[in-house]
Amino acid sequence: MILRRLADAIREQNWFTVILEVLIVVVGIFIGLQVNDWNERRKDREDEREFVARLHDDILLAQAMASRVREKRLGLIAHLATAADVLFERTGRNSLTEDECFAIGHSRFFNIVISKLPSLTELLSAGRLGIVQDSELRLAIIELQQRIEAFNEFIPLLTSVRADLPNEYPDLIRSSIYLDDELNEFEQHYECDLEGMRASSAFQSAISLNIDAFDAYLRDGLVPWGEQFDKVHRLLDQRLGIDPAIEQGQ
Repeated sequence: MILRRLADAIREQNWFTVILEVLIVVVGIFIGLQVNDWNERRKDREDEREFVARLHDDILLAQAMASRVREKRLGLIAHLATAADVLFERTGRNSLTEDECFAIGHSRFFNIVISKLPSLTELLSAGRLGIVQDSELRLAIIELQQRIEAFNEFIPLLTSVRADLPNEYPDLIRSSIYLDDELNEFEQHYECDLEGMRASSAFQSAISLNIDAFDAYLRDGLVPWGEQFDKVHRLLDQRLGIDPAIEQGQ
C-alpha cells in the first residue's frame, strides 16, 4: 500500500507526499530496529543471569572435586625441599621424617581433577561470551579457560619425564597401602632407606628430576590454575551478591 501511494505521488510529482511517505517508511524501519535491538539486549541480560548462576554452580562442583588433592599437592613441596636437604647432606640430620619419605614417594604424582565447566563450554561454542557485561569477569573467565587448557596439556608432559621411584628403586623406597579409617579411603605408605639413597647416584639424579618437575607442576600449572579459579569464583560471588563466608558455611 505504501509503495503504491509513493509511486502515485512520484508520477503526480507530489513531492510533499513523497517525502511524507519516505519518512513514514524510515521511521517505521527505525522503530522496528530499535524494538528488535531492545528485545535482543533483554534476551542477552536474561541469558547472562542464567549463565552466571550456572557457571557459579559449575565452579563450586569443580572446586569440591579438586580441593583436597590440590591442598595435598601444595603441601608436598615443602617436605620435598627438606627431604632434598637431608638426602644431599645439607643439614645435620641423618634421617627422614615420615612426611619427607612420603613426599619422595609421592613426587611421581601430578594428577588432579581438572573439571570442565559445561556452562562455559556451551557459551564459548555459541560464541556468546560477549553477553557477560562485567569486563573484569569476562576477561577472568577467558583466562581461566586458557589455564585449564594449558594445565591439561602440561600434566602429560611432566608425567612423561618424571621417575616412578618406588617401582624403579624398590630397595630404596618401599611402598605399601592401607585403609585410612578417618577418610574411609586407601592411602599409600612409604619406607625410605636414606643410606642407600645417599649411596646411589642414579637415585639422586632421579629424585632431583622429580623435584624439579614437581616444582614446575606447581609453579606453572597448579598454582596459577587454582588462583584463577579462585578469582573467577570471587567475581561470580560479587556478581550474584553472595557472601563467601556464608557460602563456605553451607
